[in-house]
Amino acid sequence: MNVAEILKELKTKEKSIVQLTTSYLAAIQENQELNAVIEINPDALAIAQRLDRMVVKGPLHGIPVLVKDNISTGDQMKTSTGSLALADNVAKFDAPIIKRLREAGAVIIGKTNLTEFSNFMTDAGMPNGYSSRGGQTISTFGMDVDTSGSSSGSAVAIAAGLAPLSVGTETCGSIICPAQNADILGLKPTIGAVPNEGIIPISHTLDTAGPMAKTAEGLKILFEVMADQNLEIPESLKGITIGVIRKLASKESQGGSSSNENLEESIKSLALEGEKHSAYYEAVIDKLTESGVNVVELEPHSIDTSSLYPLIFHEFKYAINHCLEKYANTEQNTLSKIIAYNESHSDATLRYGQNLLIDVEEKTKGDLSESEYQDALLKQKEASAILNDFFKRNKVDVLFSFVLDVELAAFTGNPSLTVPIKEATGIYPPPGAFFIGQPNDEALLIKIAEQLAGEDN
Repeated sequence: MNVAEILKELKTKEKSIVQLTTSYLAAIQENQELNAVIEINPDALAIAQRLDRMVVKGPLHGIPVLVKDNISTGDQMKTSTGSLALADNVAKFDAPIIKRLREAGAVIIGKTNLTEFSNFMTDAGMPNGYSSRGGQTISTFGMDVDTSGSSSGSAVAIAAGLAPLSVGTETCGSIICPAQNADILGLKPTIGAVPNEGIIPISHTLDTAGPMAKTAEGLKILFEVMADQNLEIPESLKGITIGVIRKLASKESQGGSSSNENLEESIKSLALEGEKHSAYYEAVIDKLTESGVNVVELEPHSIDTSSLYPLIFHEFKYAINHCLEKYANTEQNTLSKIIAYNESHSDATLRYGQNLLIDVEEKTKGDLSESEYQDALLKQKEASAILNDFFKRNKVDVLFSFVLDVELAAFTGNPSLTVPIKEATGIYPPPGAFFIGQPNDEALLIKIAEQLAGEDN
């Protein structure tokens, strides 16, 4: 059921919160082979019982929610970011977004698996959705289908019906890509719209948590709670202008190539995928046009995003050490101690190595004083300003990209959205419609999701 249906049943007492929670916990147990959920909250039923006795606390009262295992929860569950090195870490207290979920009445029923350290542990072939603590997340479409990452478990859990809502996190594509591969909706909010404190980080500049759901209504209600704001969703899309970008500009025209070769290969692959699925994207354009949207064709942007990786590389050590110092309750409370633990337990922890962790530890000061970092931060601000000027110059409200240009949305901090394409059945992993919005315009993105999903009746 979607969130609206669940809330109606709870309000009319057709089902209690305990019954609802029990059913989702059973679904998790019955689908353990997916490895989507890394840990069940032992307090879930007690929380449900307490909420059953209370007046409605907030918009998520009684709704089961799963959260990614890099988000600190000050309860009995661990916050490990999928790492055996942090498998004993019981956070000292809740991250701010967890506080907001609890205050809204959510029942946090468990933590979801992920690509270990949010896919910033190694570049030596670690599969999407794999962690040393949680094992390999399996797609609902089969073992041979890539879950993408790093919020793999959060996406697969929604696709499998293990919860009506889940929270993922993203630095560069980690909500959008797994949501698309799971054929669900994912929203990466504007950077800063949702507090990222208490989330075991990659980059405090680029990281954000975001909602994942099967419906636009689910995205809306979860985002509103996480961001502590009420969205004004447009009544229609009539008069909205969407700029269509059918391909990516070459890296040369953007000012050089990325420092991350794996990212380069991924972008090339995405370009091929965009060409292969162009007929489905044309169908999306037709559907939007029918709803009154104006569509304009745009040339690829030439925004330089090559400093994305250097920014992440320099922020990681500083960010993770500060987060662990404040929130973690474990002996492995620094990056250097995590590396040492992994080395001393290598049979279990280093199936794919940890070269990125080592590189960051050895090659950065951890105080953000390096000139390369300061330059990357400046480039990030410039890119954000250039993209927002790109919107204004072309007089468009939203960008619709045939290529999953998550690097652009990540580096500029703009919100982005993926919506399943109903016509693209039988394709695994399925393509999705990818949109980039203007800062703090999540309401318009959610309206687009409603329209494409047929929810605005």
